[in-house]
Amino acid sequence: MNRIHVVIFFLIYSFSAIAQNPGNKNGVTFRALWADYYNPNGGDLSDYKPYRYGYGATYTRNLNHYLNLAVPVRFLNGRLKDHSANTFAFGGDVQLHAQYYKPEHRVIPYALVGLGSHYIKSEGADLQIPVGLGVDIRMFDRGYFNFGTEYRFSLKENRNNFIHGIGFKYLLGKTMKVQDMDGDGVTDTLDHCPTISGLAAFNGCPDTDGDGVPDHLDDCIDVAGIASLKGCPDKDGDGIADHLDKCPDQAGPQSNNGCPILDKDGDGINDDMDKCPDQAGPATTHGCPDMDGDGVPDHLDECPDVAGLAKFNGCPDTDGDGVEDRYDRCPTVAGSLNNKGCPEIKKEDKQKLEFAMQAVQFELGKTTLLPSSFPILNDIADIMKRYPDYKLMISGHTDPSGKIETNRKLSTNRAKACYNYLVSKGISTGRMEYIGYGPDKPRFDNATEEGRIKNRRVEFELELK
Repeated sequence: MNRIHVVIFFLIYSFSAIAQNPGNKNGVTFRALWADYYNPNGGDLSDYKPYRYGYGATYTRNLNHYLNLAVPVRFLNGRLKDHSANTFAFGGDVQLHAQYYKPEHRVIPYALVGLGSHYIKSEGADLQIPVGLGVDIRMFDRGYFNFGTEYRFSLKENRNNFIHGIGFKYLLGKTMKVQDMDGDGVTDTLDHCPTISGLAAFNGCPDTDGDGVPDHLDDCIDVAGIASLKGCPDKDGDGIADHLDKCPDQAGPQSNNGCPILDKDGDGINDDMDKCPDQAGPATTHGCPDMDGDGVPDHLDECPDVAGLAKFNGCPDTDGDGVEDRYDRCPTVAGSLNNKGCPEIKKEDKQKLEFAMQAVQFELGKTTLLPSSFPILNDIADIMKRYPDYKLMISGHTDPSGKIETNRKLSTNRAKACYNYLVSKGISTGRMEYIGYGPDKPRFDNATEEGRIKNRRVEFELELK
């Protein structure tokens, strides 16, 4: 069997395969061809002069989404390297086209390989193996623009060649039934809303209000709006959709929920939010003035000139003891509420003051302090330094023996002696007072000698200033 017989057998077998698949789509392509037989092995791509024209037709059977079986035939007016005049050539192939196809694609590229033959008038037939690339570009439902190029390997020496073609492909027979569940004219494969009738412009999705925003992207499907607001209207044009705008008929900033800012006092707080719309004030006090800046508006501040605490109605508590300065007898020293904001005198200090009543002694009938009195007076000086917000009352007392006036003078001078001693220890005179009561305030029974001795005393009492 010679090579021509092989080609004929291959063509007959291919047509048989096509005939056995009558349900597949088929088509026919007509193309104008340009071929180069002049230069061996395809020639120089940059040299277009040797190319000669021809025509071709191809019958194509679609096997599946990815494969086509094609049978092209060609008629060419070629020129050979070793011939001075043009010569005629014709031939045919059986080719397999591997394509990248999806129903929604307009451009369908493919690669091809096949087996065929050319008959050249002056030389006879030769067997060829074409390989190449092509593309179908959909123009309408059945029509495609086609372009392809092939390099053909010939089994005859120096007869490899290029063929390029451009033409039109048309599908034959019944077109495949396209599914369109919602009947809107958009196939289900392209329909983004396949169960709801819609518009082709929106890939099959509806636009109920006709505002150009499809319903599935429209937040206001029954009212025409604008795309930038997801299909919702904006009557006042302030960029806030009406359903989110608290003043849909008056333009206002987003910071004010779409309402215009009315601010009579110019404090930057909208009047409807300003508790003092006629007086400028900060936002911290809802637009009301706050002279001392403590966060309590002046009309509620009981100390408007001094920064304070809200729990004390704007009044301060400098020492933080829970007693407002205006009621605190010791505003700079933490104390207790029961002691008017002053520190409580410790138990041991109270005991020393009580002990001093009997421990301070004088020379008999005189105002001169005995040295034994100095340690307890030093302790009293230390106590005074520990309680700077207290003052000391020094009171002298006697028994009823002798003249009353003499006893009062003696008691006063003894109290003064203690006063002077404490001054010498650095205690301010402004923090102390002294007085003599004579026998007027006995603490013990003057009917006994022991009682009279105890009534001859100097008392030390700490009091708040």
